Amino acid sequence: MRNTGPRSTLSESMEMYLKTILQIQRHRQVARVRDIAESLDVSMSSVTAALKSLAAKSLIQHDRYEYVQLTEEGKRRAEDLLSKCEIMGKFFSQCLGVEEGIAKSDACLMEHVVSQETIDRMVQFMEYVDSDLGQRRKILDGFQDFFRRRKSSRKSPAKSGAS
Repeated sequence: MRNTGPRSTLSESMEMYLKTILQIQRHRQVARVRDIAESLDVSMSSVTAALKSLAAKSLIQHDRYEYVQLTEEGKRRAEDLLSKCEIMGKFFSQCLGVEEGIAKSDACLMEHVVSQETIDRMVQFMEYVDSDLGQRRKILDGFQDFFRRRKSSRKSPAKSGAS
């Protein structure tokens, strides 16, 4: 398991800033304070304060009126967060059958608290399921059938109780 010591010094909010900066850079090549503020729906002064904190931790480089640049460490952390979000989103939607939009939203909320060990186990489970297509269908279809039966059985008593 990876050491999470340095990561724990960042709040969920600071992690969101890192991830947002990386996403903006991937989309537009450069990240500006205005872009970050719009993306996170916060004020530009909030972004400036967050950037000062991230710069003090050597995760970004930013001078007033200049673009925001992730350092190598900042980029690595942001990529780790995005990777966690993507892995969990795939697990929730492909393995558990959660609607894709909900799966992505939940994954992005949970990425800040899930350990690397759990992420690694999710990846290993998905690799296991994908290693045999026949087994994959059996496992995933079986779970979906189980889920539907449980869901319908929970609704049934409420219907029979009303007279």
